[in-house]
Amino acid sequence: MLRTTLMAGWMVAGALSALSRAQVRTYDDGHVTPLPPNQSVVIERGVIFHELGLNADVYRPAESGDELLPVVILWNASRHELKDHPQYTGWGRLIAARGLAAVAYEGARDTADTDAKELLDWLEREGFDYGLDAERMCSWSCSGNVLKALPHALADNTGKLRCAVVYYGAPLETASLRPDLPLFIARAGLDNSDLNRRLGSLASAAVATGAELEFHHYAMGSHGFELVDDTRESRRIVQSTLDFMHSHLQQDTMAGVQAGSRLVAATAAEQAGDWELAFECYDEALAEVPQDIRWVFRRGLAAISLGEYDLAIDDFDQCVKAGFSVSTANYNGACAAALSGQSTRALDFLEAALAAGYSPRASMKTDADLESLRDLPRFQQLVGGS
Repeated sequence: MLRTTLMAGWMVAGALSALSRAQVRTYDDGHVTPLPPNQSVVIERGVIFHELGLNADVYRPAESGDELLPVVILWNASRHELKDHPQYTGWGRLIAARGLAAVAYEGARDTADTDAKELLDWLEREGFDYGLDAERMCSWSCSGNVLKALPHALADNTGKLRCAVVYYGAPLETASLRPDLPLFIARAGLDNSDLNRRLGSLASAAVATGAELEFHHYAMGSHGFELVDDTRESRRIVQSTLDFMHSHLQQDTMAGVQAGSRLVAATAAEQAGDWELAFECYDEALAEVPQDIRWVFRRGLAAISLGEYDLAIDDFDQCVKAGFSVSTANYNGACAAALSGQSTRALDFLEAALAAGYSPRASMKTDADLESLRDLPRFQQLVGGS
């Protein structure tokens, strides 16, 4: 045990020593991830977005043409000149090289909420002229900017802010998260212990809410690691961030996230016995991903509980035709048909369930849903008599 402790201490001391030797970089040195060549990114500087004359810089890939691009907002709740800092200009270029647009803007701590609202209003009003898709946006924030950026993202009810990225910053209190807002968290292990505790609580809250979470804990990382820690791990996390942004601003992923949030709500409604809400949530999820037969099955169960037997029959019939859980779908279809007084249809479903391997037959004799079939000769023949 002593040898293990000493070895661990030696390894940590060695790592810290290596960091102290290598850590000659400052925040002003810019990104450790190589930036794309100038010709691959187009930057429109000084675009006025605020009635007080505040301006923004728009970063786009050079080859994007007339395509409307998803937008990453680089949150600034600090000082106007932050948008020109190498951290922000570097992120703008990296994001554009990944095929997205980025907007860095003048903002200030005392007017952060108003500045952000003005920017979003401008994107809604004039973003199209700059090739920006204001229906597909991501919030990126770091350090103290997270205190304003994340609550703003969580309060968004427009459905246009599709995901949020948080770098080494967290609300002072654990926020109430949303299952429809995927979250990327990067935590620096060498950072302030209270901050890291709050980031851990934020990650736990995301899991408890059912939100999609990508969490990176860089054990030997510093605050601002993408600028000051010139390591493979720094570059890997930056690349993972770019991949997360790109993926979650694509139409198919966004549809899946919206459907997933409704499924989380449907499951909670089922557990609470609120079958009307569960049915509504499954219906909304299937509007986003109509090809996912699993949720057709679950909607059918909710329909039976609501007494909507014809709807349930249609859903279970659809499951059978799709080859999904055939024996159980047939059995549930039989229950719905029996409850609605459609005995012939119920017996057809029941016969198909048995042919597909449904068991045990004994339960059919006592299932209250099949009570209307008990005295029918065909039922008794199927289940083996009284």
